[in-house]
Amino acid sequence: MSFNLPTRSSQRTPVSVCSKGKKKAKTSEEPHPTPEEYIYRMSEVDPIHILRVVLDNPTLDEVIRPTAGDLSIPRRLLHHMVCNIILPRMGKFEYITFLDLFVMYCLITHMPMNVGHLMVNHMKAATEKKKQGLPYGMFFTHLFQILDVDLTREVREPPKASKEYNQKTLKLMGFIQNEEGFWIKKTDVTP
Repeated sequence: MSFNLPTRSSQRTPVSVCSKGKKKAKTSEEPHPTPEEYIYRMSEVDPIHILRVVLDNPTLDEVIRPTAGDLSIPRRLLHHMVCNIILPRMGKFEYITFLDLFVMYCLITHMPMNVGHLMVNHMKAATEKKKQGLPYGMFFTHLFQILDVDLTREVREPPKASKEYNQKTLKLMGFIQNEEGFWIKKTDVTP
C-alpha cells in the first residue's frame, strides 16, 4: 500500500522526484515564498533602486555611499530606529550600511523580510567584534522570564530610560526649525 504524505507549500517536491519512483501530478498552484526566500531578495533588488527609494531621489543615477546627513527627517528617524531597534549597534550612526539601507527599503516599500534571520546573523556578527555588546538584551531577558529560565545568579541592571523623538532629538540630528515652523537641515539654511 503506498500513499503520498502532504508536503508543505514551502518545500515542494520536484515533479521528477517522488517515493518509489512514481511521479507526482503537476499542480497549477503557485508556491508561496518561504521566509528564507526573502533573505535572498536583497540580491534581486538593484542597489541604485534601493538608494533612490531610501534617499527619496528618483533621479539618482549612480551608486553612492550615503550618510545619515543625506536623509530627510522621516528617513533619518527611520534610520535611527533601524540602528537602535532592528539592527542595534554601538558607536556612531552617521554611516549607513547596505544592510541598513535594505531594511529601510523593506520598511518603506512594505517588502517582507525575515527579521529572525536578521537578528541571528546580527548577533553572530556582534560576537566577532571586540567592542560590540550582544544586541537584543532586553528581548532575551523578557523571553527568559516567559520561559521561567533561572536568572538568580545574574546581575540585574535596570533598563535605561527610553528615548523619545522630540525637538532636542531633531536638533542633535542636525536639524533646525525655520520661521514657518518646518524642520530643515542646518546645511539648507541660507545666511
